[in-house]
Amino acid sequence: MKILFRKILRSIVKYFCLIAINKHNLEIIAVGGWYGTDISREAVYTILKKSGKKVRRIIHSPTVDWDIPLTILGIRSVPNNVFVWIFELAKSAVRLLFLKSNPSTLVLQINSQDTGIMKYWMSFVHPDVVIMLNSHAGTLNLELLLVENVKPSGLLIVNNDNMRTKSLAQGKNSGIIYFGEKGKNPPEYYFSVVNNTLQLGHANEIYPLQKTFPEFTYPFLSASSAIAQYYSLVFKDVCEALNYFELPSDKIHTLFSKFVEE
Repeated sequence: MKILFRKILRSIVKYFCLIAINKHNLEIIAVGGWYGTDISREAVYTILKKSGKKVRRIIHSPTVDWDIPLTILGIRSVPNNVFVWIFELAKSAVRLLFLKSNPSTLVLQINSQDTGIMKYWMSFVHPDVVIMLNSHAGTLNLELLLVENVKPSGLLIVNNDNMRTKSLAQGKNSGIIYFGEKGKNPPEYYFSVVNNTLQLGHANEIYPLQKTFPEFTYPFLSASSAIAQYYSLVFKDVCEALNYFELPSDKIHTLFSKFVEE
């Protein structure tokens, strides 16, 4: 009985999500990868918020199948019983039927390690932008699933310094730009370190950040700055916005551990 109820519930929630995305013309930015997604999610949110755009985001790492769809529907926590589910879905139905369209941008962190959950999310989430930070051999097929679901008119932002991640973007019809370390042949968006100061660059523009961040976060901040491409933001303003960004301190140890593992 529980299995049947869950299948029915998943179908209803998916249907509501499709309606919500269409009605509110939601632009979806999906941040994917093996680690660092928390950082880029919050950095992109900070950039867009400071630019004056109407934006919201998932506020935690998704772990269960309900996390992404409930964020889309604006339900803050997973209902803990049938009656709460009915109540929350009834409220969502009323909002979808009677409230006016409210176009906005939604920043999602999508990095599930469960094939069934990822396929469920991708059955209704078709991002306008996918930021692919990195990849892991054990979850490469799931990361590929995310990349394949970006809209043809959308944008892929891909790590130029990770060959496994770059391979995910091969043959895709959407726009593709790269981020990474400056080097001899810098990608479209890059970072460098001068006198222990992080500098973010795009083409001939280079701006130092006033705040100090751990070294392993540099690629994630560079990736986030590349959102300027999709929204035609002034790159200097993007870099200045990142000076207001607060690193999720509770995640640093976990993120650094995965950085070392990779």
